[in-house]
Amino acid sequence: MICRVGNQPTVSQDVEAMVCWMADDFKLAKKHAPCILFIDEIEAVSSRATGGSNHRWYTNIITALNEQLHGIFSREGVVVIAATNYPDRIDPALLRPGRLDTLIDRALEEHRAGRTRPL
Repeated sequence: MICRVGNQPTVSQDVEAMVCWMADDFKLAKKHAPCILFIDEIEAVSSRATGGSNHRWYTNIITALNEQLHGIFSREGVVVIAATNYPDRIDPALLRPGRLDTLIDRALEEHRAGRTRPL
């Protein structure tokens, strides 16, 4: 799939490009399975509840991500891990069973208490 965005893309073109890039990343992960697909700063795909004037944009992106995580596409052999500093900003639909449903909390307090080594 090839996505082309002009020099001054419209909001709908931005959504189309984002959905294409997301689909391409999942296809690449499936091609190289077994593998891990890591999504950093997942809160950047804001919750639809807090999307404000960009509500439609966020809804389209979250819907496309949900399709990749649990929808019509198989992701056998691909483990998806997402990281965030703001778990309260993640759309609840992304946290349902079969999507990003296992949460591991690495509290800042542990770091402050002297834990400086990675897990």
